[in-house]
Amino acid sequence: MEFAVTRLLPNICTDKLEETRDFYARLLGFIVGFEHRGWYVQMASPADPKLQIGIMRHDHEFTPKELVADPNGLLVHLFAFP
Repeated sequence: MEFAVTRLLPNICTDKLEETRDFYARLLGFIVGFEHRGWYVQMASPADPKLQIGIMRHDHEFTPKELVADPNGLLVHLFAFP
């Protein structure tokens, strides 16, 4: 079966939701498209809404139990071509 990926949405677990949101807004110019205050923020590029990132509190009751451990790192690769 073949299929085409049209969107990827990486999610970052953190205990600093607002700070992480503000960091990616400054770094990438992303804007908030959806926000569930206190738990989840979805951000996107205003130039290309398919470029998205999600941010969730790792210790919130809605976060899957497998992700509740303390965050300990993240590696994000950003590629930009002229």
